[in-house]
Amino acid sequence: MIRLIIETQGYREQLGRFATWGTVMTRNRRREAQGVRTRAVSLLKKLAPRDTGVFSASLSGRVLDRGRVLQIRFSSSDPKAKLVIDPTRPHVIEASRGLALRFTAGGGILLRKRVLHPGTKGSDFVQQVARLGGADFIRAMNKVGVQTMIAMAGRGE
Repeated sequence: MIRLIIETQGYREQLGRFATWGTVMTRNRRREAQGVRTRAVSLLKKLAPRDTGVFSASLSGRVLDRGRVLQIRFSSSDPKAKLVIDPTRPHVIEASRGLALRFTAGGGILLRKRVLHPGTKGSDFVQQVARLGGADFIRAMNKVGVQTMIAMAGRGE
C-alpha cells in the first residue's frame, strides 16, 4: 500500500499563540480538507498511469482529524502500486511451475523459459499532483484561518 500524507499547520501557527481552540475552526478545517481530498483524489486518478485502469481505480483518500493535527491520507489498495510509482532495475523473469512464458511478436507466438525485463522508469504523477494541488491546499487552510478569525471577531473574542 502506498501512502501520501498531508498535514495542516498547527492551530497556533495559523491564528497566533493566544488563539483558543474552537468548534468553528474544527468544522471549517474539516470541511475544507474534505474538499481538498476530493479534488486531489480526482487529480491523482486523472494523472495516474493506466494500462488497465485497476491502479487508478484503487486510489482513495481520507481525512483524519486527530485533535489539533489534521491529516489527509491518500492510498492505493493495488498490490502493484509500488511498482507503478517507484522505478525498477532490469531483472530476470522466469516461468513458474516449469511452464513457459508466452508472448506474441511479429505475428507469431514466442515461448520462453526466462526473459530479461528491461526495468521500468516509474511514474512521478504523485509529485505532479503535489505541485498542482499544493496551492489549493494552502488556499483552503488560509480560508479556514480567515473564517475562524471572522467568527471569533463576531463573538467578541
